[in-house]
Amino acid sequence: MIRPKNKYKSDIQSAIDETAKYPVKDTDFMTDDEEKNLKRLSDLEEGLHRKRLISYGGLLKEIHKKLNLDDTEEGDLIHTDDDEKADEDGFSIIAMWNWERKNYFIKE
Repeated sequence: MIRPKNKYKSDIQSAIDETAKYPVKDTDFMTDDEEKNLKRLSDLEEGLHRKRLISYGGLLKEIHKKLNLDDTEEGDLIHTDDDEKADEDGFSIIAMWNWERKNYFIKE
């Protein structure tokens, strides 16, 4: 049974909203029917158009939890502590793409 969280939304809209929160894998919707697969993929593409989907895993998930960042868009992973000073011994490494070798190289 589907219960709407918002009294202004229909049961079906609540179900769609709840389901849309979870990741979709190709094995979730692929069948032996190529035409049906293309239709489903088209629907998925249309539904995700202009959506920003962000997910954390592993170490980033732990850091995100420790920093208690609710808003991914506005969260600041650089300035996490006001008293923290930048490492003055820092340096930059620049990697450039070499089209002939089809690989990166470190620029000195």
